[in-house]
Amino acid sequence: MSKKSESIEIRVSHELKSRLAEACHARGSTMSDLIRQGIDRELAGAPPQPNTGESQMRFPSLGMLSRNSIYLLPLLILAALYWGSFQSPVVASSTEVRLYFAELDQDGDGAITQTEYVRFLVEEDGYEPPVGCAAGAEPEDPCTAEDLAAETMARVDGDADGSVGYTEFEAFILRERAAYFLELDQNENGFVTTDEFYSVELTWLLEEPDAEAPLSAACIAKLENEAVHGVTQACVPPQEARLLLAEYDADRDGHVSLREFLDH
Repeated sequence: MSKKSESIEIRVSHELKSRLAEACHARGSTMSDLIRQGIDRELAGAPPQPNTGESQMRFPSLGMLSRNSIYLLPLLILAALYWGSFQSPVVASSTEVRLYFAELDQDGDGAITQTEYVRFLVEEDGYEPPVGCAAGAEPEDPCTAEDLAAETMARVDGDADGSVGYTEFEAFILRERAAYFLELDQNENGFVTTDEFYSVELTWLLEEPDAEAPLSAACIAKLENEAVHGVTQACVPPQEARLLLAEYDADRDGHVSLREFLDH
């Protein structure tokens, strides 16, 4: 066993740390042990267990999924703190994941290659170079479909064999769901409310307004001020918020836990 000479520091809320301490006490382990075990599992690329549960989760393009936080280890460790006390495995198998994989795996050989992903970006996803590419600037995103595909595949291809199998793809989706949940859970209490959800999801409409469904002045004020409380009431019809909760909130307690989000 190698000597433990390095450290990683992450900041969490007092409530989250207390919940983690309780979970570790019940298991007879320490918080450090739990985090190290999570790191070991991530680096080992342990595949998720099979599941036949259906999901209504909608997925953007593979490139969009991989760009922001999927490869940030601290986020994955923080996710482990949320679900560390759960005993049953969390998986991402669903009809939509399988269909998305099949759409990308264009020759049906059970693996996604970089060539197939480039073809998908161009022919199916309507890839357009980021703003600034034509002007010779240095945009944050790659300027060609080929470059975007290469960058994405490098992140999703866990065993670096040049292609992405279904197990790797499913694990990628699961990790991205966890990272997205952490982005939505703005007060880090382990649950997402409709206010937290819409305060993140609707922000892009400030830069790209929808002419057919314009935001109200009250909604715009909330989003511009980065307010969370009251965003649902100001921005969306009550029935839409109720349907959102009905889709994710399995125990009907008014908010969504990480487990509910990942199991969805």
